Amino acid sequence: MLNKLTTIEWAKVLRKHLPDDYFQSLGKFLAKEYTTNTVFPPIDDIFNAFKFTDYKDVTVLFLGLDPYIREGQAYGVSFGIKDSCMVVPPSLRNIAKEVENDIYCGFKLCFDLTLQSWCSQGCFMYNTALTVIEGKTGSHLKYWAKFTESVIKALNEKDFCIFVLLGRNAQEYEKFINTKDSFYIVKAPHPSAESYAGGKAGFFGSKIFSKINEILKDNNKEIIKW
Repeated sequence: MLNKLTTIEWAKVLRKHLPDDYFQSLGKFLAKEYTTNTVFPPIDDIFNAFKFTDYKDVTVLFLGLDPYIREGQAYGVSFGIKDSCMVVPPSLRNIAKEVENDIYCGFKLCFDLTLQSWCSQGCFMYNTALTVIEGKTGSHLKYWAKFTESVIKALNEKDFCIFVLLGRNAQEYEKFINTKDSFYIVKAPHPSAESYAGGKAGFFGSKIFSKINEILKDNNKEIIKW
């Protein structure tokens, strides 16, 4: 089942860290939820992050909370939206603003709102939960916890990775990250927090994007073209 949902390489590393019956239970739960509630993203998009950034290509993990809770926004890439989406969520607006200020001295960009350009450069855009009930942030977090733990443990097998933990929920998974000289942890508030804190939550000015590129450069890795 994992092979069909992700990629062969992702399936191989994830399977080692998941109980045998986990996906059967999760599948039954999701089938019921998609029947009885409005759930995002569309069921065929749930595992897009794995398809857009294969395991061998991951250099940076972006860990957020859960998918967008409004119709037509979430599509399986944390913080990204489809080209067809007409409304840019606050989290993504705040990310674009921080990129502009951190990397481009405030210059306004023609920003790739899908974030697929990041995915293709080794950024694994993942949320701690891959589904959510419409309008109910955090509604599926506990059902994905074991899976997210397995993702972190799978990435622990890599030789190098930058773990970008955005928000308190994501930062709770820091305990699963192995201590290696070639592993780096970058933390900041969730970008949505700025919309509730008048721009003073701490994501603005965190300079996480330049920090990531400095780490990549110091390790002779290709920097990200944000």
